[in-house]
Amino acid sequence: MLLNFNEDVQAGTGSITIDAVGDNRVIDITDPQVVFAGFTVTITPTTPLLNGVTYTVTIPAGAIEDTNGNHPSDGVTFSFSTVDAATSVVVNTIVDENGAGATCSLREALQTVNTQVAFGGCELASSNIITFDPAVFVDPGTVQTITLNSSLGELVIDAMTPVEIQALPGSSGAGKGCQPYSCAAGCTDCCATIDGLIIAQG
Repeated sequence: MLLNFNEDVQAGTGSITIDAVGDNRVIDITDPQVVFAGFTVTITPTTPLLNGVTYTVTIPAGAIEDTNGNHPSDGVTFSFSTVDAATSVVVNTIVDENGAGATCSLREALQTVNTQVAFGGCELASSNIITFDPAVFVDPGTVQTITLNSSLGELVIDAMTPVEIQALPGSSGAGKGCQPYSCAAGCTDCCATIDGLIIAQG
């Protein structure tokens, strides 16, 4: 969230509240989640906001003030709505990651769908479908998807052209082009069956 003022502002005293159904946050005005820079205040919650809900932000009087200590007598309150969750988790990088960076790798997408919790650079979707960004993978313009059957624990890849996972030579090791899939010990029906997948130089 970016707040713009008509003069330089600074932190005063108090806490910002960010409220929605099922989500309530209280952030002290001096918390690192709140950054002052001249005329602007940027609020970046540590945990992403929920999708498809309306939030109300309340900034009490005295929490934000100008360089002379002046502030609105009534504080500030405003509301906004977040966008609905994406219909699928979109894999948009060929780099194998595990919680690193802002992009969404296949490994991270699988964990996001399996746990129903956003992970790494992947946003939680409203379905159990993983989609490969057609601008990045294989054949531009061809949408390729992975669908997880939650009742059977199966992984099905449906693509008109091969889905290829590549790792550069010498890139083995933790977080480097290895082990994009894992199965919990003792789980008899939660592993993936993959047909026609090419793993090159891995």
